Amino acid sequence: MAESRETAPQRQVRDHPLVGTWRLRSFEFRIPGQTSYPFGPDARGYLVHTADGFMSWAVMHASRARFASDDLLQASAAERIAAAETHLACCGRYSVQGNQVTHHIEERASPIRSTATRSGSSS
Repeated sequence: MAESRETAPQRQVRDHPLVGTWRLRSFEFRIPGQTSYPFGPDARGYLVHTADGFMSWAVMHASRARFASDDLLQASAAERIAAAETHLACCGRYSVQGNQVTHHIEERASPIRSTATRSGSSS
């Protein structure tokens, strides 16, 4: 049986206002002078921050096509590629320092960076 040990960063997270389940309002990539919407302007998804320091998020294109069959194993290669291109998901731990949240990504649906950092308000 695994033993749980609460660390100082976990105690800090427990009472943080980010703890909870959040519905996605927008999903965008920003680089200086440019903003893109890889899942369209109406992307859907959720972000979950738990009191014990875990997080998960999933984002997808609002108009994802359904498979011809409800059996994933029966999906064509083209259907599987389209599904992968219109969805991202990950989970892991997160930490908070001041107004900065860092997601320490441990598992992911696609090969992306191992951390994602957001600073500022949640608006």
